[in-house]
Amino acid sequence: MPQSYGPVYLHIVFGTKDRENVLTPQLHTDFARYITPILHESRARLITEGGMPDHVHLLIDLGRESSVASVLREIEAKSSAWLRKQLGKQFSWQGGYGVFSVSPENLKNVVSYIENQEEHHRQRSFKEEFEEMLRAAGIGFDPKYFLADDD
Repeated sequence: MPQSYGPVYLHIVFGTKDRENVLTPQLHTDFARYITPILHESRARLITEGGMPDHVHLLIDLGRESSVASVLREIEAKSSAWLRKQLGKQFSWQGGYGVFSVSPENLKNVVSYIENQEEHHRQRSFKEEFEEMLRAAGIGFDPKYFLADDD
């Protein structure tokens, strides 16, 4: 086969260090604009972004040429510096992230989920949401270290 095909749809979730509530709705909008060229440089594509003041949800098409770790390293490093300027104070992301594969048939559901974060968080906290996502994906975790920040 002379060409390679195949989107790799991923739902990525990561939070601010110490669950700091600093991401306003406008910052989420600006963040999505800011990371779009970063993803493009990595041959990936942003489908949608959303979240709450203490965390971000991304739905991306990773493409065929990048790894999750390299794309997230670029996004987190560059956006941390950018957010420090936007906020006028120290800022950093938590040490880890969640990444979940998404089938093409579920794209619309995940887009809706990400774009309606405020509604979801009326009923559950970020911790409860993330635990639910891990369980649904069959990922085990140790509650002792769950969502603990690196120091």
